[in-house]
Amino acid sequence: MKNLKVSISLIFILVISSQAAVFSKQPNIINKKNIFEGITTKIVYPSGQEKDGMYKQISYFDKLKITKKLEYYYTKKDADKTGIKSLIVFYNEYGKKIESNFSYIKAFADKEGYDKQIIAYDESGRNTKTEYRYPKYQSDIKGYDSKIVYYDDSERSNKTEYFFTENYSKKTGYKKQTLFINKNGRKDRSEYINTEERSNETGDTKKLVYYDGNEREIKVEHFFIKEHSDKIGFYKEATYFDKNEWKTKSEYFYNKKKSKKNGYNRNMLYFDKNDKIMKSEFFYTEAYSKKNGYNIKLIHFDMGGKKIKDEFSYTKIHTEKEGYTKSVTYFNKKGIRNKIQYAYSEAFSTKNGYRTGSVYYDQNNRKNKSEYFCTKNFANEKGYNRIIVYNDESGRKIKSEFFYTRSFSKKNKNDRYIIYYDESGGEIRFEYFRGKKLVKI
Repeated sequence: MKNLKVSISLIFILVISSQAAVFSKQPNIINKKNIFEGITTKIVYPSGQEKDGMYKQISYFDKLKITKKLEYYYTKKDADKTGIKSLIVFYNEYGKKIESNFSYIKAFADKEGYDKQIIAYDESGRNTKTEYRYPKYQSDIKGYDSKIVYYDDSERSNKTEYFFTENYSKKTGYKKQTLFINKNGRKDRSEYINTEERSNETGDTKKLVYYDGNEREIKVEHFFIKEHSDKIGFYKEATYFDKNEWKTKSEYFYNKKKSKKNGYNRNMLYFDKNDKIMKSEFFYTEAYSKKNGYNIKLIHFDMGGKKIKDEFSYTKIHTEKEGYTKSVTYFNKKGIRNKIQYAYSEAFSTKNGYRTGSVYYDQNNRKNKSEYFCTKNFANEKGYNRIIVYNDESGRKIKSEFFYTRSFSKKNKNDRYIIYYDESGGEIRFEYFRGKKLVKI
C-alpha cells in the first residue's frame, strides 16, 4: 500500500495534467491517423538527458488535437528506484484523465505481489476502482491472477473482485469471488461464481455468503442452474445461522413448474439446536391464495417430529368475507384436531364485538365448544368480556356462558351467567353465579 501511494504520487510529479506535457524538443510524428483519428508522436531522450526518469514518451491525439493517451517509459535506474517500468494514461474527450496503467519491474512484484496496476477515475478525478494483476509465480501462491478494488464517493474500498487461477478454480470449484465491504470496513457479503465443471457436477452456479457486524456467517445462498432446478424443484436455497454459527433455518425458492404443482413458491424450515425441524412455513402463489383464501401456512412440530399446530394467514378478500386474518389449528398427541383459534380483523371486531375466537373439538373431531374474547369497547358497553358456547354431540347449541368485567361484577354482585337452550335454540333458563355459587335462577 505504501508503494501504491508512491506510485500515485509519481503520476502527479511526472505527468498528471489534463493535457500532454510540452517539452523543448520537437516530437516526431510516427502515425498521421491513429485509432483516435489524430496523430501520434514520439520523443526519445538521449542517454543522460532523460526527463524525470523517462527515456521515451508516446502521445496520442484525436482529430481535435486533444490528448487521448500518453505512454511513459522509464530508465532502469529510475525503475529500480520507483518500481515503475512504464505508465500509460488515458483521457476522455474533454482532456480529463480517466485511467492510469502501471507496469512494474520484477523486484516490485516480488515485494508487492503484482506487476500491473490499472487505476480508473471519474470526471472529478476520484479513484473509482483499481485493478491489480499478478505474475504467475505470485498468482500460484495467492490463488488469483488479478483483483479489482472498488471505491465509494469517499474513496473507501467497498468491493473487491478476485479472479482465480485455473489451478485454484479446479481445486475449489470457484472461478471468481466478489467481497463486499460495509462502511465500517468489515465484510458484508461474499459472492462466489462456480466453474462450469462444478456447476455441472453440483448443480449450483453461484454462492452468496452474508456476514454480521463481527464478520460471522449469518446466511449462505446457493443458486442452481436450470437443469438442476428442474430436477429438485427449486432454483435457490438459503441457510441461516445464529451468532454461534448454528443453523437456524433453511429457505427454498421454487421454480414455476413446482410452484404451480404444489401451490407454494417459497418454503422455510426452522431448526432447533439439535438440527431438528421445529417449523415449516409455506408461502403460496397468487393463484393458489385466491382459490383457497390463505397465502401463508406455518406448521409446528414437537421434539419427536409430530405436527402440533397449523397457522394460516389469510388474504384480504378472504378476511373481508369471513372476518378473520389468521387462524391456528391445534392437534393432540394422536394428530387429531382439538382446537382452532381465530384472530379477527379490526373491521369485524368493531362490528361484532369480539377480537379473537376459538372452536374446540372432541376425540371424534366434533365441535363441542366455542370461545370468544370481546373488544374493550364492547365489554364496557355489554358488561362481559368473554363468551363460551357449548354444543352437544350432534353439534346443537345447549348453553352459553358469559363472563362479566371486573367493574360490572363489582356493581351487580355477579361475575357470570349461563343461558340454556332447548332443541329449537330457544332460551329456557338463566343462571347467575358469584364464583362457583349459584346466586339466582
